[in-house]
Amino acid sequence: MGKLTELRSQMDRCSKCGNCQAVCPLYLETKREPLVARGKIFLLDNLIDGRIGWSRRMGEIISLCLLCRTCEVNCPNGVQVASLVLAAREELARARGLSIWKKTAFHYLLTSSGNLNLLARLLYLYRWSGLQAVARKSGLLKALPWGLADKERLLPAVGRRAFARMVPPVIETPGEKRRIGYFYGCMTNHAYPATGLALLTVMRANGVTVVLPPQVCCGLPALASGDREAAVEQAGRNIRRFQEAGVDRVVVDCASCGSMLKGYGELVGTREAGEFSQKVRDVAEFLTEEVDFRPGAYPVEMTVTYHDPCHLKRHQGVHRAPRELLQAVPGLALREMERADRCCGSAGSFNLTHHQLSMAVGNHKTRSILATGAKAVVTGCPACRLQLAQGLEQAGSAVPVTHTLEILSRSYLGGKEKAAVPLVAEGEKGFLPVWGSGLQETGKSCRKINASIRFI
Repeated sequence: MGKLTELRSQMDRCSKCGNCQAVCPLYLETKREPLVARGKIFLLDNLIDGRIGWSRRMGEIISLCLLCRTCEVNCPNGVQVASLVLAAREELARARGLSIWKKTAFHYLLTSSGNLNLLARLLYLYRWSGLQAVARKSGLLKALPWGLADKERLLPAVGRRAFARMVPPVIETPGEKRRIGYFYGCMTNHAYPATGLALLTVMRANGVTVVLPPQVCCGLPALASGDREAAVEQAGRNIRRFQEAGVDRVVVDCASCGSMLKGYGELVGTREAGEFSQKVRDVAEFLTEEVDFRPGAYPVEMTVTYHDPCHLKRHQGVHRAPRELLQAVPGLALREMERADRCCGSAGSFNLTHHQLSMAVGNHKTRSILATGAKAVVTGCPACRLQLAQGLEQAGSAVPVTHTLEILSRSYLGGKEKAAVPLVAEGEKGFLPVWGSGLQETGKSCRKINASIRFI
């Protein structure tokens, strides 16, 4: 109980006032006291004192937390609930072990870009070969246990190539003003490569050279499951790769990855890790604070609404920056939804392990989005994007969900889908459009060409 004992002072600060109960997304759906922060703290107190043990039920309760930090920002005593839950999950993993699936993912799959590329290719084949359509229409998925039919619908539409394989490792910008390392993360790399391509367009237009060092998972899935060892290993690999790249900033387009990378200093505990974390910036944060940002000249005539990811607003304190970027786009109208910072229910893998509860939490967000009448939803987290799209689809809505960068990119390129980013692969030359809700296949493979982005 070492980690939890160290945090005993945090538990002692809880006055059981009930503020957390009033705002906890899970309590609002279930009305179950153990899911609230004060309920968990009461149980952890008893666990440390030896009055209860790590039963299966106790493990389930500790897993039922979104780590959204809504309770933290509403706690009058400043109890660090997320730190307590993570410490408890680490103790749980030590006491009861992890499933074979999580061990495989954290120690094999997510530590190797090659293994993740292979999985992405299999998912791509599953979808584009027609197997996915057959499995859904035949009812086969519904016959499988563990709610796999619902979970299968959360699979992202993986592209034929990973983003990192489409572009050169360094994208030089003429008259370079800044040089950044881009941590694109697993979701952008495989599910939303258009976001990565949009980032290159936006950075090029603002005088920023982009370096793409080899990288692995940020480590958040492992840490959130209690596997601190795997998280530290993944962090170490990323720190070394970005150190070798010699960049002055590490820019992230994923709120979850960004919060994790900013915590490497505390997680790893070395001087190098601390220096790395000091370099990390969310892309909206970087564009509004560290460059003389200039939006594109093309108007984007549409009304959008913005969803605040928990890992961006409450974990990193980034709230105004994405709105400032959107409001700078000519022609774009930003219409705020009710409680834009309410958790969407994704919480990494929570929507897989507790799918029905996750979607129940997300239904509130779906209703808020639809009430705005917006023609698109914008966010800064790929995981939220996937969850929001699923919720809207279940509600029968065709409102698309996109990333802030893709809106910005359109203001530079217009609605003509001008090609801006060179593809890198075998075969013929080619360029890929950067605007769109997802990857648009060109049907051609390409060989490495001029490493600079150009507009045509």
